[in-house]
Amino acid sequence: MDGEEVSKVEGETRRQRKGRERGENQERSRQRNSFLLEDDTEEIHFNPFLPSSPSSNNSPLSGSQIRTEVSKARWVEEIGMAEVIEKKGNLWVSTGVIRNSKLYCHIEEIGYLAQIGALVLFDEGDNVMGLKDIFTKCADRQYGCTWESFEAYQHLKSLGYIVGRQGQPWSLKHNKINRNSDSTADTDLIAGRIEELQIGAANLIFDIHQPNRKFKKTDPGNPSFIICLVGDRPPSRNEVEDLEKKCKSVPLKFCHVSHDNVSFFSFPKVSLPVLP
Repeated sequence: MDGEEVSKVEGETRRQRKGRERGENQERSRQRNSFLLEDDTEEIHFNPFLPSSPSSNNSPLSGSQIRTEVSKARWVEEIGMAEVIEKKGNLWVSTGVIRNSKLYCHIEEIGYLAQIGALVLFDEGDNVMGLKDIFTKCADRQYGCTWESFEAYQHLKSLGYIVGRQGQPWSLKHNKINRNSDSTADTDLIAGRIEELQIGAANLIFDIHQPNRKFKKTDPGNPSFIICLVGDRPPSRNEVEDLEKKCKSVPLKFCHVSHDNVSFFSFPKVSLPVLP
């Protein structure tokens, strides 16, 4: 084999090696993207310290995310909630409430899931509801939600916290009311104390649990803290003390939403020395 033939063979070998390396790189990239696509829900939910976690300042979660698992729910106007008719993915481990063996979700949960592309909502005529219609309901106080409380909800969820409506049980499996209630009481339990959301007042809105892979709706335990939504006027000392009594031994944190900026603060007790 002369020099020209050797050079030709070596050239083909280099091309083959480069082609093989390029194919391997493409396969690794495909596997990495597939892993991120399949597991992004779990990463966001269970790891609040990811550097890529979205910020509330830039629309906390993008509705353009592509997901392989999309659930379906139907809006029930009578109770102001949606019944989940097709459940997919692990988001439901800590989303929605169980009543009479059915899974329901509140409007803030619907808005959050629809925005991240994990839920399709149908109206009572089986027509798909768009984000604009869903967000309109999020801002409608008759469903136990305001736009400010929705902003707080999606911000906390994007950080990985488990968020439920304050004082509302996730499940009635171990609750006596579930076995001894009429249809009116069941409807009230499903809807979840929406009559207590007062305009302009400091409202206890969410029970917050730390990210927990072992979270169970039938045995959630005590929340880590309770969120109170406040307006532009800070609560008075009497209001704070009254709210703390309602929270019993669970820590209380206040939330203020202004122009899509979500802030949290608390009031620690300080003992001042008595001056002579």
